Amino acid sequence: MKQLQYFIMQHSIDPKITGMKDASGQARIVRTKFSNPQHYDEYITYLVSLVKDNFLSLGKPLNFSPQLEYMELYPQAKLTDFVDFNDSLSTGRYLVSPTAQRVLSQFDLPTYAFYPVNLYQNNKLIEGYQLLYYTFAFEFEQVVDISKSKFYLQRTFRGTKVPIEIKNYFDYISKLKQNPLHINSENIFFNNQFKFLDFFSIQYLSIDIYVSQRLKEAIEAAGLTGLEFKEAVNPSFEFE
Repeated sequence: MKQLQYFIMQHSIDPKITGMKDASGQARIVRTKFSNPQHYDEYITYLVSLVKDNFLSLGKPLNFSPQLEYMELYPQAKLTDFVDFNDSLSTGRYLVSPTAQRVLSQFDLPTYAFYPVNLYQNNKLIEGYQLLYYTFAFEFEQVVDISKSKFYLQRTFRGTKVPIEIKNYFDYISKLKQNPLHINSENIFFNNQFKFLDFFSIQYLSIDIYVSQRLKEAIEAAGLTGLEFKEAVNPSFEFE
């Protein structure tokens, strides 16, 4: 088995870094300040559509170009290189600085795009920030060996974990529709179709962002702010 180390990349919850004491997003979208409110409505309609189909279309290529005309940092928020914001897309959750864009562009990412945004702080436009949107890197059924992976049901955050047998991809999707947001993975076994990437999320299994050790170290070496990392152990990964 291959030994590859990945880390979960998530936004910082340290108020000394983000300025936010409740771990919420640092910025928000302000519809009333859009010159064309239909751009806001189009964005929100897409978010609602994800909920309606139990997030099964999450991480797919967008069929529109987000036009976030007015976003603003909360008064207490600090500007970081990775800005987490409310009403974000699960695979488009960060506004990233020009420096962060340059660093990310040097590594192996799934299909992604940067979308221009207008980000304001105290009514002053902050130049250069863009929305990072990425797709899921793999089709779940192509790279995950379900027979060698382990899953469980958990109804609440601290609820009892009940092992669940999943026979194949279609069985997984069927059970996922019956138990939306409650099927979790303990161990994921990737087959030999898995292609090494420095940054990815896993279709249907997790919205966490997994990054390689070399990307983590590059982000830290560049002094990029707004993130924290933890070792990927839940679920754990195995590679054929």
